[in-house]
Amino acid sequence: MANLIELSMAYKNLAELVHNEEVDTEMLEEALQGVEGELTEKLESITYILRGMESDTEAIDKEIERLTKRKKSLKGSYDRLKDYMLVSMRVAGTTQIKTPLNTWSVRKTPPSLIIEDENNVPNDFKQEVVKVHIDKKALKQALKEGAEFEGVKLVSKETINIK
Repeated sequence: MANLIELSMAYKNLAELVHNEEVDTEMLEEALQGVEGELTEKLESITYILRGMESDTEAIDKEIERLTKRKKSLKGSYDRLKDYMLVSMRVAGTTQIKTPLNTWSVRKTPPSLIIEDENNVPNDFKQEVVKVHIDKKALKQALKEGAEFEGVKLVSKETINIK
């Protein structure tokens, strides 16, 4: 069986022969119907594959969401258990415990900065950040109305619609 491109080219070539008076009309119609049938079968098969891919993509998205929630939950449990271990060692009044398999020790972490009110921070420690936002909707409208800008263009694409 021919591939989709070959079938499309055959269909196009046969469609062009319709205007040739030397070609037998009945034979041409039969050939067109045969190629059209094969083309339709190929499109149906590809559509079946596409729908399977869509389904897989949706399932993967749902699994990513589920695993993200699970990861967050595990991270919370992990942090709570480590805090529990730290509190237990503090209550026991020790900073280190050793066993043949593990060693637990309480240590100081490097200081972390907590800013309770940004207004109280001296200006010497503040930096102004300018963020440029492009209004794509307005820019697109301007281009549609005939405006031209270097490095900016409207591009139209074709896509297949499957119902």
